[in-house]
Amino acid sequence: MIFGYRHNSGYSIPTIGSIYLNGNTLSASVITTSQVYRVATFSSPILTNTTYHAVLNKDTVNGTLQLFVNGASGTVQTFDAATYAQWNTVGSYIGANILDIAKSTNTNAGQGWSADYFNGQIYSLSVYDRILTADEILNNFDVIKGRFGL
Repeated sequence: MIFGYRHNSGYSIPTIGSIYLNGNTLSASVITTSQVYRVATFSSPILTNTTYHAVLNKDTVNGTLQLFVNGASGTVQTFDAATYAQWNTVGSYIGANILDIAKSTNTNAGQGWSADYFNGQIYSLSVYDRILTADEILNNFDVIKGRFGL
């Protein structure tokens, strides 16, 4: 687990999601209370001892989940925004979630969460209250890439 979010009541309120490594594949997911996952992945392998700029756009209005790594877009996963709806009204979620950084609070080994802690460094983390455009993501990457030799 690199970054995750959940409701104050965990699985009892509809959706949680996360960005995580599955082997050397970077993925992001949303999940319902019935534990149905919709997953977006980045096709290039993530290498050890390498710094990456990763962005997840989760659009709960249009029902899309998209990963970007080093400014490049990965797969786009769609989900039914009504089924995976998180909150009754747009904006009512602010301050209502718990952020898990570098640790999964879901320790259910049956779901594959045997390695709960991220073994690496997170140099910077930003949370936005809107979807970023591809140009904004690329610009953010361009601003920091020299700092990390990307």
